[in-house]
Amino acid sequence: METTIEHRRHRRLNLLEAIMVTPNGHGHEAYVMDISPGGARVTLPSDWAPVDGAALKILFSPDSDHTVLLQAR
Repeated sequence: METTIEHRRHRRLNLLEAIMVTPNGHGHEAYVMDISPGGARVTLPSDWAPVDGAALKILFSPDSDHTVLLQAR
């Protein structure tokens, strides 16, 4: 059995939550696969990919009245 050694600085939390990735004001649906204090892994629509280094805003809208905004590149 092969064992994978985790080299991450922060432990990732697994989840699958619908979000919106918004580069340059255009919205695209995406999903968070996992997240940690050091970053997030998201899936994007197959018909769209951001330009390398593009400023992105990732909006998380939990089942409450608050929206969480994460800015990334």
